[in-house]
Amino acid sequence: MAEFADHVEKLLSAWKALLPVIAVVAGSTFWFARTVYEREISTLRTEREGLRSENTDLKARSKSAAQPPMAEDEGPLIWFINVSMDGGPLSARNVFALRFPGMNKSKAELRIKSAAIVSMVDGTSLPLEIVAGNEIVPLGSVGNVPAGARLELVAKFGPPDPDNPGKILGLDPKVFLGRWREFSFNVDDDKRSYRLPYGEGFMAVFFPNMIGPRVVKKD
Repeated sequence: MAEFADHVEKLLSAWKALLPVIAVVAGSTFWFARTVYEREISTLRTEREGLRSENTDLKARSKSAAQPPMAEDEGPLIWFINVSMDGGPLSARNVFALRFPGMNKSKAELRIKSAAIVSMVDGTSLPLEIVAGNEIVPLGSVGNVPAGARLELVAKFGPPDPDNPGKILGLDPKVFLGRWREFSFNVDDDKRSYRLPYGEGFMAVFFPNMIGPRVVKKD
């Protein structure tokens, strides 16, 4: 019995000696686990903020796509910058027309008194027409622009097509650029005037490698 008691006492002494070591190991393990946990939480928070930022950016892009950006937004007429071209080098055809989309953002109807583009090369003025239904007609052929209505002004280029009444022959791209590579978009309604410049940088979109700054091969 005495021998058993002595054996138990030796075991207890050994455990007492190990207690400080066990405490150090346990503390280190806890510190390591806590550090890893905090790092994971920090990473998750960063990823969450990144997703929130991306979602906000996507919403902004979606809103921008739904409503085209505006070149002139003071009103009452606003003019969108997504001008389009009928024909041109991109379709391997003559240039037939430029289309200028806009909108009456006011709460009252208004009258467009005059509209034209004016060449910054030689000062030539070309009256604009307006889309009414499925036709392009002179401004004098339409009434007032209703509140909230979208509209489209059109500049036609080239002589009439003798074989197709109501159609035009358009202009060769190089001939077009000789006069219309830079121009001013001028509109007057019964409230105010609008003057928007369109330079070579803008027109280069329709005439790649023909105007504007571009990379060229060495001689």
